[in-house]
Formats: sequence, structure tokens, C-alpha cells
Amino acid sequence: MDEVQNEDTERRYGGEEGERQRNVMVVLTEGLARDLHYWKIDAVLLFLEKLRNIEKKFEEDDAPRGFQSVGLVIGVTGIVGNSLAEILPLSDTPGGPWKVYGVARRPRPNWNVDCPVEYIQCDVSDEDDTMAKLSPLTDVTHIFYVTWTNRSTEIENCEANGAMFRNVLRAVIPSAPNLRHICLQTGGKHYVGPFESFGKIQPHDPPFTEDMPRLSAPNFYYTLEDVLFEEAEKKEGLTWSGSPAPSDIRVLTI
Repeated sequence: MDEVQNEDTERRYGGEEGERQRNVMVVLTEGLARDLHYWKIDAVLLFLEKLRNIEKKFEEDDAPRGFQSVGLVIGVTGIVGNSLAEILPLSDTPGGPWKVYGVARRPRPNWNVDCPVEYIQCDVSDEDDTMAKLSPLTDVTHIFYVTWTNRSTEIENCEANGAMFRNVLRAVIPSAPNLRHICLQTGGKHYVGPFESFGKIQPHDPPFTEDMPRLSAPNFYYTLEDVLFEEAEKKEGLTWSGSPAPSDIRVLTI
């Protein structure tokens, strides 16, 4: 039995045939080792490539974003201002990507902290505070003026609100070379007059249109428009939107 097994072993691995098979095994083994070596190199290269991609992604995330538009929202804690603070930074907002500054007189409220804006506490009724806080904002491209203050009479409203708006424009327009547009929010009082005039003057009949003349009563919306007309003329190419004056219909879009 042992002799038969030895003969079989000799027949399989001995002699010239055995030598040939051993040479083949050596070649196959060396080839496999070489392939494994290359596979390891490929795996390492693939890993390094993925690592570089990850590092690049972190670098892109950490790098300053390039903004096409920079909005300055005056009155960011109000209903309209807070909505602007939420909508402007969205990826699908026209004119974006947007960077947003939000201005209000009070400290930033807790319910506003999630809005992706750079919050600026500033009293725009104070000329010095407004100049100090807003003139450094040299990258502003759009102003959204959506604030107002209330006084006991409409004459006082005209004085207070006109001064606030003028303070903002005089602080920003000269210092923001890329400023393109000013959006002034007004409302229905533009057509029906102030509350103190109800029953004393004849309001316009609806439907209201933008070419209706001003009513014959004090109205701080008219004052805001006049401030806008005067200050916007100081910068060539600056556009604006809001309720128009009777003979100067210049309502433009952003």
C-alpha cells in the first residue's frame, strides 16, 4: 500500500512533470502575491482619495460663502422683518445666496435666534447709534425697511418716522458701494389716511391703484416716500420699491 502511494506521489510531483507543476505553482503564487500587492496599493490610493475629498468638503464648509446679495432688514423682529429673515437665506430665494443683517432696537429675542441672520441691536431713531452700527456694513446690496414708530399725532409720526428712515439711508448709502435697491414697506393707510383723519377727509374709493393722488392730510407714509426720493437721488442707479408718489411712479422690482 505504501509503495503504491509513494509511486503515486512520485508520479504527481516527481520527475519532469512534477518539476513543471512546481514551476507553475511558483509562478501562480508569485502572481497572486503581486496582484495582492497591487490590490493593496489600489485600496490605499482609494482610501487617500476619499480622505482628500472629505478634507476638501470640510475646507469648503469652513470657507467664507460667496453671497450674491446682502440684505439689511430694518425691523427684523417684526412680523414682516422676521419673515424676511427666514425666507431670504433659503437656497431657492431669488437673487441668492443671501447674507442677511437684521436690525432691531431691542436685544435679540429667544424666538429669533434660529434665524440665520447677523443680528444688530441698534436704535435707528438715534442718528449717532445708527451711523456707528450701520455705516460699517459696506457689503449691503438691498435695504428692506419694515419698521415704524407710533406717536400721539400724525404730525409727530411724520417727524419721528422720517428721521428714522433718513438716519438709516444716510448711514448706508454712502458706505455701501454695491447697494442696488431699497424696499420701503407702506400699507393701506397710504390710500385711506391716518386714523386721526377718519371722518374728516374723503378717502379714495376702492379698488386702490398706485396712481392715486395723495390725500390732503398728514401721513407719515408720504414723509417716508419723500425721504426715499431725496436720498436715493444721491446714488446713481439705485432703485427702490414702495407706494409711489402721484406724479412719480417709479415702483421697481428687486
